Formats: sequence, C-alpha cells, structure tokens
Amino acid sequence: MGDLKDQYDKDYTAKYYKNGSIETIIKMERIWGTKRLALFCEMTAFKYRERMGKKPEQDILMEMGKILWYERKAEELINKIGTDQEIIVII
Repeated sequence: MGDLKDQYDKDYTAKYYKNGSIETIIKMERIWGTKRLALFCEMTAFKYRERMGKKPEQDILMEMGKILWYERKAEELINKIGTDQEIIVII
C-alpha cells in the first residue's frame, strides 16, 4: 500500500479521489449542490479535529493538512454561493 504521504498531493488532496475524468468532490457538488457540500466540508473538518492524534496510522501534520483542505474548500464553496453560481447537475 505504501506510505500514507504517497497517497496525497502537496495540498493534502487524496490522489485516489482523482480517478476518472471528474474528481469526486466535483461530482458531489453536482449531485448534492454547493450548499450541502459546503456543510459536508465543514463537518468533515470538525470530524478530523475531533479525532486528531487518535488514529495511530495518521500523523498530526497529515491530519492538520486534511483539516485545512476541508476548511478552505468550505470557504471556497460559501463564497461561490454568495455569487449565485450554484448549479446542480445530476450525472
């Protein structure tokens, strides 16, 4: 399986979510909408904060990287909502 750090890009995006022509996070936004995805990202960041240091195979820097990724994504999505660009496309 290799080192966990080999499974993530420098911005802590998991490489396994980039398989196929459309990244998983983009599919999620198309299916459930920008508002719901923003909430999901906020909740996921919270989940990672709650478990930080408790999952033996995850080091703290990886956990923090994931937290920051989800917080930034939530902020990006919230800003997008403010510009009325929400489009839901079922694929």
